[in-house]
Amino acid sequence: MAGIKVITFSVSGRHLALPTKNVKEILRSDRYLKPLFYNQSGVLKGVMELEGQMVSVLNTPFILDIQENGREPIILVCRERGMDRAVGLVVSSVDGIRTLDPSITRKELHGLNLKGDFWAGVFKGPGGKNILLIELGRFLIAALQKIKGG
Repeated sequence: MAGIKVITFSVSGRHLALPTKNVKEILRSDRYLKPLFYNQSGVLKGVMELEGQMVSVLNTPFILDIQENGREPIILVCRERGMDRAVGLVVSSVDGIRTLDPSITRKELHGLNLKGDFWAGVFKGPGGKNILLIELGRFLIAALQKIKGG
């Protein structure tokens, strides 16, 4: 059985992963990001133009309910199946690509005291650290709920 390829990254010290099928591009600078001055929810970090399309860039630490660890200078440009536009996630660092056992499930999350319903599972990374796998579709729904004030 083939494994699941994921890209591992960190956000304010928390180790996370997304399936590589969701990550379309890694921008190692936020210099093209235009901040939004009317953003009252805190969910949107800004917008940027990429390949002729406007891309909303999400404030990932805010959505995860974790304290920002200074600047988050890297943007992962992501797309979920069925989405007509890409979305950006600000992250602190990109660690690499791993192949996971396809049997990883949400049941392994029990007891980790996590906020949000967008976790697909957890796996051990180098040094035994927990790396949380994000389900992008649910993460985007959580972001939308925060924008709406829910």
